[in-house]
Amino acid sequence: MKFQFGHQVVLPSVPIDVAFKRLTSAAYVERVVRLSDLASDFQLISNKGNVIRYQFVENISLIGGLIKKRVPIIVKQTIDRHNMTLLYESDGNKGKILITKWRIFTPIETGDTTHKIKACKMKFDFGHEIVLPSVPIDVAFERLTSASYVEQVVRLSDLADEFELISNEGDVIRYQFVENISMMGGLIKKRLPIIVKQTRDRNKMTLLYESDVDKGTVTIIKCRSFTPTEDGGTLVSETVDGECPMLYQPITKRQGHNALIEGMNKYPTLFKEFYI
Repeated sequence: MKFQFGHQVVLPSVPIDVAFKRLTSAAYVERVVRLSDLASDFQLISNKGNVIRYQFVENISLIGGLIKKRVPIIVKQTIDRHNMTLLYESDGNKGKILITKWRIFTPIETGDTTHKIKACKMKFDFGHEIVLPSVPIDVAFERLTSASYVEQVVRLSDLADEFELISNEGDVIRYQFVENISMMGGLIKKRLPIIVKQTRDRNKMTLLYESDVDKGTVTIIKCRSFTPTEDGGTLVSETVDGECPMLYQPITKRQGHNALIEGMNKYPTLFKEFYI
């Protein structure tokens, strides 16, 4: 699972050489790290001038402080004085979280310094496929892409509820529903409103699913493709790509993928007449 974000700040009246030294050097690194309220237990491991190594602990909390965790972080920090940049490479929680961060310094016309931090919304992707034996491709395509069957398809997921069709323009339909997710073994439950635009291409036998989850918190693009099999059945393949904040990482990685598999494995229930 990948993630990306960034920020920049102007330091008024601070010359670039002063800003660069204080925000990159070993002499100031502990003070920079401790600007975060989450950081503690700082220790400088080595100082080779332009390359320093250090470690600290990040104290994080989840679910409004209900869950607390100490994450050990080891950092290699490399300074490039010529390009006025700093490369920050960290290993968090013994390799479970890897972060590469660029800190870039740029002088501005007033003599101030713009301090940009280019770090890395989280991306995720997964997929699944299923064969529908004896189901002709035109029948499979119609039932798994049309407005007539879309509610039945959505409700194959045990997480889906409150379906509502918003518009039907033939090959382009819009609808919304609620997905009920759980975290921490069911301790935390959340209802995510989802709005979907679904576009089908009859020539390519594909369906494009674009969704906005929880008012833009999570975005998902899904492609469903249909391929005839030699025995007269249909292979249905789905790929999912999306972005989400770090908080939703466990959901998208586990529940999202599992929900896709479980839902697709129920597709045969929409074609019962072929399996009697």
